[in-house]
Amino acid sequence: RLTDHVIFSTAMQQELYQKHFAVSAEQSSVIANPFPQTSEERQVPNSTVLFAGRLIALKNIRRLVDAVMKTTTYNLVIVGDGPDQVALTQYITDRQVGDRVRIVPTESHEALARRIAQAKVVVVPSLTEVSPNTVLEAIAIGTPVLVTGYCGFAPDFPELMYCDPFSVDDMSTQLIALEDESTYNAYSEVIANIDTGRSWDDVVADHLVILK
Repeated sequence: RLTDHVIFSTAMQQELYQKHFAVSAEQSSVIANPFPQTSEERQVPNSTVLFAGRLIALKNIRRLVDAVMKTTTYNLVIVGDGPDQVALTQYITDRQVGDRVRIVPTESHEALARRIAQAKVVVVPSLTEVSPNTVLEAIAIGTPVLVTGYCGFAPDFPELMYCDPFSVDDMSTQLIALEDESTYNAYSEVIANIDTGRSWDDVVADHLVILK
């Protein structure tokens, strides 16, 4: 009530606040996040499905584990730390899939960028996401992504592959489709053609328009 203007990174977030907190359209704007500037270049991909983020229930990693196990060629690398790590490790052990799934502690930005560049696909399977930076990082490098359908990027990036985060079958179907070389190459081309030129200078300029 004491705020003159609220800035959101996606229209999805703006709409939630308009619905639940009575923030009017006139009181708010959407300014999209920039693409990370990276010197990392896309490598010949290995067979890794990559997840990077906090190990919490919201990230929906157990379903991702189950989905990857339905594929025939992929392994899963989970990069991150968090309160769900012990339970997630036990989940992997109980399903006897430790030969195809491993958890790696949180890495530096440079090390993670190298993993993204080498991965077959980066997956963000969260139950919901507003504007996951991992997706922007992967696109900037040129790595294919599979993103939760409950994500604020859907209107701006309809060309991305999305999945139902509540359905292991849907998630695995998308991953299995990417095991096909022609499908994978076509989607890689889609990713490569996304304009990643939006920078922090653009974000600053958008803010200045509002502040004026």
